[in-house]
Amino acid sequence: MTNAANATLPQTLVECLKAFNRKERYWLLRNALGAPALELLLSGAFRDRLGKLLDTDIPSDAWWAMDYHIDWVFAALVTDSLGRVDTRTMTNPLLEGTPDTSIKRLIRGT
Repeated sequence: MTNAANATLPQTLVECLKAFNRKERYWLLRNALGAPALELLLSGAFRDRLGKLLDTDIPSDAWWAMDYHIDWVFAALVTDSLGRVDTRTMTNPLLEGTPDTSIKRLIRGT
């Protein structure tokens, strides 16, 4: 893959997670709040309350997302750990099945 193609790929874990934040409810809420083209950051009042509860400072650029599927989180973590899109197939290990249950994948979404 060329450097020009890599320039459009997520470069950090936060960028990977943002790229997977694609649930319809998220976009509906953003549109309802009047900011369909803007990234909605956490409000200062909410960051203050959350920071007190967690006993830590919440950065002013903290953002929110909703309804990630576990496989989306896995994909974001894999993309971040590889630092690029890998053309190799990623395996999803099979769990041991019993005669009365179907075989299940280790990582599965809803």
